[in-house]
Amino acid sequence: MTESTDLDKVRAAALERIERAERSYKLGKLFLITFEAALLACVLITMDYRDRLHWLLLYTALLVYGIWLGGILTLGSYIKYSTQGILKAIDALRYAKDGTPRCGTDGT
Repeated sequence: MTESTDLDKVRAAALERIERAERSYKLGKLFLITFEAALLACVLITMDYRDRLHWLLLYTALLVYGIWLGGILTLGSYIKYSTQGILKAIDALRYAKDGTPRCGTDGT
């Protein structure tokens, strides 16, 4: 009986760490979006719209940031997908051991 209680404590601690990491990830993402928006606003304010070099630099910067943003979003979704797989495995293990329902994930 104590073994299952210890496993539940370990699972709860792991889930808490995952939730804390997700909160910090979301907070960091919000900070970076705000920072980049402020920088873009500064560039647009100080840009000479008649100079083609300024437009070229703006397009180049947006292309580079777009590629980086796409990679970061893809990595974030991959990590979220992997985490969901791990949580489903933990849930299936608990269901196989205890025979308890899986919190409505099986449609009941």
